[in-house]
Amino acid sequence: MIKSEFYHESQVFRYGTNSVLNYFNYPLTSNIYRQLAGESIIDRFFFHRHLLLLRELANNVFDHLSLNYLFVSGDSNLRHGTGEHGLFLLPLLPFFIAGLYQLFNKQRRVSIILICWWLAALIPAAVPETTPHALRSLNGLVPLAIIISSGISYFWLKWRRVTILLGLIWLIMAGEFFWYYFNIYPEKSAPDWQQNYREMAITLEEYHDQADEVYLSGVDDKLYLWILAYGDYDGAEIQQLQSSNFHLKTFQKYHTTPYKWKNFAEMENGVVLIDSPNKIRERLEAKAGELEVVRARDFYGNNGADYQIIHIKPL
Repeated sequence: MIKSEFYHESQVFRYGTNSVLNYFNYPLTSNIYRQLAGESIIDRFFFHRHLLLLRELANNVFDHLSLNYLFVSGDSNLRHGTGEHGLFLLPLLPFFIAGLYQLFNKQRRVSIILICWWLAALIPAAVPETTPHALRSLNGLVPLAIIISSGISYFWLKWRRVTILLGLIWLIMAGEFFWYYFNIYPEKSAPDWQQNYREMAITLEEYHDQADEVYLSGVDDKLYLWILAYGDYDGAEIQQLQSSNFHLKTFQKYHTTPYKWKNFAEMENGVVLIDSPNKIRERLEAKAGELEVVRARDFYGNNGADYQIIHIKPL
């Protein structure tokens, strides 16, 4: 990876995404806190920018230690979980607690190794801006599974009937999980998986042939990837496109920059826009009598019409 000609650019791109590393202006925040506290030596120490960063990182780590996250609700990002179930089903919680107790009392060295492994695995997951992050903390599931397995063994030897009862409850909840996963989750999570993007890309390609320009500024800046995938573009052509920090600002008639509505009169064949229906409606009302709507199409999500593609021309 280090020898790759794109290594430096990829690092710039990776560190440029929102994370705890750039969430705050730590030097500025540190100076404000110091002034408010009195600028003593102790104030300078406790409000040092590096300590502020470590505090945010620690808060994000502790988000992953929440029992609610682990056994009840899980990650709120519906691409990482159902939003209704934890990383482990709730009946495993007693086994988790028993496993910690068992290992700490009888195999302390093993328990320390597992806990250190767990915490170390959570550090990469604590860097993103949004936590807890189930996907980035996958490596932390292995020590948790070992601890839970130890707890099951402990319960089986001490309270076999309770173990069977919890096992039956787990089977019922597992059945509910699979029913939810295959019947409700697909529709609920569809917007998070950008289910409309393929259809939007195909529609934009259809509209694109009859307009002078197409602007994608009102939608996720990754939509152009769907256009390249489902449009009439070959691999060699895509590789020749000029990008800035791995983002395309313009290609053919497409632009990912905001559209300046005052310029629409210059477009003989008009422009195609994609944005929220409310924003487009406000703009159309402000420009009433100056343009005509050639055609428009709504794309729906859980909250009604999330996006609208519209082709407008000057009168």
